[in-house]
Amino acid sequence: MQIFKKQEPVKIHDHFKKVQQKRRKLTKAKAPMSKRRRMLWKGILFLSVLVLLTVLLSVISFLNILQIQKITVKGGDTLLNLRIENEMYHELEHPFFWLFSRRNIVTVDVDDLHNNLYQAFPRINTIKIKKHLFSRELSVSIIERIPYALWCPQREVLREDCFYIDPAGYIFARVGVNDDTSGKVIFYEGIGESTTDAIRKRIAESTFKKINEINKDLRKKGLHPSRVSVMDGNTQIEMQPNWILKIDTNDDTARIADDLMVVLTQKKLLNALDTLEYIDMRFGRRVYVKRAGIE
Repeated sequence: MQIFKKQEPVKIHDHFKKVQQKRRKLTKAKAPMSKRRRMLWKGILFLSVLVLLTVLLSVISFLNILQIQKITVKGGDTLLNLRIENEMYHELEHPFFWLFSRRNIVTVDVDDLHNNLYQAFPRINTIKIKKHLFSRELSVSIIERIPYALWCPQREVLREDCFYIDPAGYIFARVGVNDDTSGKVIFYEGIGESTTDAIRKRIAESTFKKINEINKDLRKKGLHPSRVSVMDGNTQIEMQPNWILKIDTNDDTARIADDLMVVLTQKKLLNALDTLEYIDMRFGRRVYVKRAGIE
């Protein structure tokens, strides 16, 4: 006789509960993968929009209706104006990042053009660039540097190997073969090592200003400075007809012209300047006078 063990009835509710738990576990396992995919698609969408926007802006920047049609330059001589105009067209021909037109009148970088022209043309003292949106034009106004004096690397050189200096001591251009430089003071040294590549260098501003004031005072007294040599504060001013004034520009130079006139008067040299070799005023109240041919 067989005895059957009574079995517990399976509850349907418990069965469904177990199935739901298994599904939750599977869903949790798949969740990280789904999140990564969403992030990937978002990234692709963002890049696609960015590329399309860049292409659209690039196309707009090259629209003919927005391109600069004319550049006018005023203030310099005809040749300089033409060179500046050509330089600007050349700068604007190269697209920005190969994508955006530099000739776009709306987005043209005026400050960048301004800096490039200063670098390319040291002869320019001031420059103003204005853009006109409706006429699609750039107007440029310049003021050239004034050739106030000359700087030469050595004493015995051809005049075309010298350079022009403006009133602030800035060396900005080489002297032309046919330029008339009569009456201009010539400077030597004063910019560090002597060099034939002197453009854009500057004589020490304080020293240059002092020497200019001294030369003005000397001219007012009827004297004629012609050349200046500057080295570590020791300055030699070559005077006409053929003598040298030695001074120290590190000292007070306000009364040099007056003190020199006193010396010339006391030594009775005002009418005998051609007998002088030099006057040395570098030692305070002591002044040394040397006549030509006298030891």
